[in-house]
Amino acid sequence: MLIKSPAIIAFVFLICAGCATSQANKKPGFFTYPADLNGDGRFKIVEVEDKSVSATGEGLEVVVYEKSKEKEKIDSISLPGKYIKMDLLELNPSDTRQQIAIYSKVEDNATNLVIYKLQNNILTKMFDATSEYGVELDSLGVITRVKIGKIKAHQQANSPNCVNEWESWVWTGDKFVKE
Repeated sequence: MLIKSPAIIAFVFLICAGCATSQANKKPGFFTYPADLNGDGRFKIVEVEDKSVSATGEGLEVVVYEKSKEKEKIDSISLPGKYIKMDLLELNPSDTRQQIAIYSKVEDNATNLVIYKLQNNILTKMFDATSEYGVELDSLGVITRVKIGKIKAHQQANSPNCVNEWESWVWTGDKFVKE
C-alpha cells in the first residue's frame, strides 16, 4: 500500500523521530523524551539520569534542553530515589503544554510521584506524593486524578491481608486539590 497523504507521512516521520530520540542514547541510566513543555509548538528534550545505574552518584537528575544543534540547557532538578518511569501529561486540553510526571522508588519500597511544569524556563513543582502503598495517575479527558495508597485505619501495616484505601487528588485547572 502506498501512502500518498503528506500529513500522514509527516505524522509517521514525527513518531519515528521521537522514537529515535528516545532510543538514541543507549548509556545505562539515561532516558530521553521529546516534549512541548511551554506550548510554543517546539519540542524540548527531557533527559532523566538514574545516577545509581549510570554510576555517577545517587538519585535522579532531570535536565530540560532546547532541541537545537548545541542542545542548550534550559533548567534541571535533582530528586532522591531510583528512576521507575516518566509520563508526559496534558492537564489543560485548551493549551498544548505538557507536564513532566516522574515516578521513583524512595525509602525502601515507597513510590514517589512528582509533577513539574516548565514556566518561564524554570521547572516548577506542581504536585508531590509518596506512599509505600502505591501512587497512581489517572487521566480521564479534562480531569486528571492522582491516587495515593493509604493503609485502612483499622489494619496494621504488617498484616498479610493489608488492604489499601485511596486518597484522591483532582486537577482543577490550575492545581491539584484533595477530593
